[in-house]
Parts: sequence; C-alpha cells; structure tokens
Amino acid sequence: MSTNKAIFIDRDGTLVKEVWYLSDEKQLELKPTVPEALKMLREYGFLIVIVTNQSVIGRGIIDHEKLRVIHERLQTLLQQKGARYDHLYYCPHLPEEGCSCRKPAPGLILKAAEDLHIDLKSSYVVGDRLMDVKAAKSLGVRCAVVISTWSSLDGDVRSWGADFLGENLLEVAEWIIRQEQRDTRS
Repeated sequence: MSTNKAIFIDRDGTLVKEVWYLSDEKQLELKPTVPEALKMLREYGFLIVIVTNQSVIGRGIIDHEKLRVIHERLQTLLQQKGARYDHLYYCPHLPEEGCSCRKPAPGLILKAAEDLHIDLKSSYVVGDRLMDVKAAKSLGVRCAVVISTWSSLDGDVRSWGADFLGENLLEVAEWIIRQEQRDTRS
C-alpha cells in the first residue's frame, strides 16, 4: 500500500551547483536556499528522494564507491545546515544505453516508489532539465523546475510543460506547500 509522499529531486543543478561530470566530493557546493527548502518540505511530511543520472560511472570517470563518498559528503553538507535527504537512487548508465532507469525514463522514480511505498499522485518531481519534466509527466506526477544554467541546454524552459518554474529550490518548496494547502482545502 502506498502511504508516503515524496519529493523526487534531481542532484546536479537542483541541489548542488553545476559541475560537468562531478567526480570529487570537493567539487560539491550546495545551491543557495537548498537546506531551508528541504527542511520545509520534510516538515510538511515529504520524504526527500534524490533521483539522479550519473553517467560518470558508465564513462569510467569514477566507480560506485567514489560516488558513495560524494553522496555521503552531500548528506554531511546538508546536515551541517540542519537538513538531509532520506534516500538516493542513481542511474550509472550512459545515455546511449537506453536503460529504463536513466531519466527521462521513469525507472528510478518507480523503483523508489515501490521500495518506499510512495503514492506518486501525492508526490512531486523537482529538477532543472527537460528530462526531469518528461519523467514526471510520463507518470502523471506534478513537477517543478529550478531554473539553472543547464536548463537552457534543453531550449525554452517555459515550453516544457512543468507545473511551476522557480528561480531556486525555496521558491519551488513554497509552491509545493501552497499546492498541498490548496489540496487539503478541496
């Protein structure tokens, strides 16, 4: 039975500053407002589930162990600011492999929803790229975009069909909470 609600959130460009092929924990830098936004969402009852494409593994740049170290560092940076994520799912494959877990395919979200008993209709996808929006739309999940320097790589962000566009994660979190408040009044 699906009883939890979650924020399925992208890592690069959404939680942390954009770095091509991030391969070292020293490259991690939280984007402004991230800890505050995650705390707000968790206080509102959401699980924070990172879903991220990590082709750095498929490209042979780093291995799974190094990625684990990077994600431990991310959790540490968040905890130093009073925030945290609950779970993390990643796709190690190259784009051309056509796997079902690499966004825009919804495999990571579906796996997390099954593992964690998440109700997709009560959840949101948040990212900075068109692939995040496509993954959400393929499942009928509401989605928001945090506009990043990478967003422009996919054309006009206004044409993607996201439910909300925000300049930072705090704006997105505030929008999600407004949606939740509106839904409970309905």
